[in-house]
Amino acid sequence: MRITSAGAQDTVAKSLFEPRDLLVIDGGTHDGVALGQKYFIGARCLPAHTASIHKRWLTLGWLTVVAVNDTTAIGSFDHFCGGVTNGDFLVPYAPPSLPADAERDE
Repeated sequence: MRITSAGAQDTVAKSLFEPRDLLVIDGGTHDGVALGQKYFIGARCLPAHTASIHKRWLTLGWLTVVAVNDTTAIGSFDHFCGGVTNGDFLVPYAPPSLPADAERDE
């Protein structure tokens, strides 16, 4: 899914978002988006032809879906790292997991 625009309270179109902005998400319940769902916001960190091969992306923040209908959702930032723009993509949130031997001190 791609972030398509800023929240409705701003009458000026934006291409760069701030932590207080609500993000309009190009996907709704028909795409599996649900109220309360969490996502990482990502951007490619390599040229497009290389990024698709290596699956490399930069995390720009996290958001929670605060409103949703059949085709569109609204997200609110949980964590903001900066640089979120139109066209950035969402990746379903999964909490980080530690390797089984993470407590070893060797």
